[in-house]
Amino acid sequence: MEVVNAVPVEVIPTSVWLIPALFTLIVYGIGQGLVKMFINDASPAKFCLFFVVAKVLLNMGYFLTHEHPDPFSADSSSFMMFGILAYILDGAGWILYFQSIVFGPITIVGTLSAAYPAITILMAKFFLS
Repeated sequence: MEVVNAVPVEVIPTSVWLIPALFTLIVYGIGQGLVKMFINDASPAKFCLFFVVAKVLLNMGYFLTHEHPDPFSADSSSFMMFGILAYILDGAGWILYFQSIVFGPITIVGTLSAAYPAITILMAKFFLS
C-alpha cells in the first residue's frame, strides 16, 4: 500500500483496468464500424430501437448476475433519478448521432461526435472536483 499525503492508497495493478479498457476500445470500434457500414440500410429510428434493445439485454443480464442493492429503496432514489436522466440524455445523443450520420458527411460527424470525452472531463471536474 502506497502513502500519498499521509493517506494510504491501494495500488491497483495496471492489468486490472488496462485489459478491460483495451477490450472496450476494440469492441466499441467494431460496433461503430458496423453502424457506419450499415447506416444506409436502416433508418435512425430502427438503429435506435436496436441500440435500446441491445442495451437493455446487456444491462439486465449484468444486473441479474451480480450483487446489487435494492434499486427501489429510499436510499437509492436519487441514484435512480440521476441514472434515468443519464440514460435519457444518452438516448437523445444517440438519436442525434444517427440522424447526423445519415444526413451529414461521416468524416465530420464522426470527428465531432468523438469529442464528447472533453465534455465528460469538464463535467467530472465540475461535479467531482
